[in-house]
Amino acid sequence: MTAYCASKSGVEAYAHALRGEVGHRGVKVGVGYLSWTDTDMVRGADQDEVMRELRQRLPWPANKTYPLGPAVDRLVDGIGRRASHVYGQWWLRGTQAVRGYLPAVIGAVGQREMRRFGDRLTGVRTGLVGAGGNADEQHRNTVRD
Repeated sequence: MTAYCASKSGVEAYAHALRGEVGHRGVKVGVGYLSWTDTDMVRGADQDEVMRELRQRLPWPANKTYPLGPAVDRLVDGIGRRASHVYGQWWLRGTQAVRGYLPAVIGAVGQREMRRFGDRLTGVRTGLVGAGGNADEQHRNTVRD
């Protein structure tokens, strides 16, 4: 999750900086925020027993998998409105006010959960998950051969 989270943080920072650079030309730049949305990637992560159990231990509403359709509808609507922030799930907007506190909470809870699952983590697959991850892995193996 570390690399995934870092990449998402980088995309958000990039979008905010780009908004400042091109806004004077009338270009709008937005960021879409999604929780666990029913995609191949999330279903792929849930195939791993430990990952699935860790996700289920998240507090509500972060422990749910949300249907794709409503999230897509919100994203399309946000693009149409040229919104700077679009939330795929209703509750994500409320997290913006407490984002500054989340790293400490995630660090403490993450350490506790890693200790709890420590002996089971050695078999957890790392890397890309879901259909996209499988396709990437197959492509890499094909290129090497």
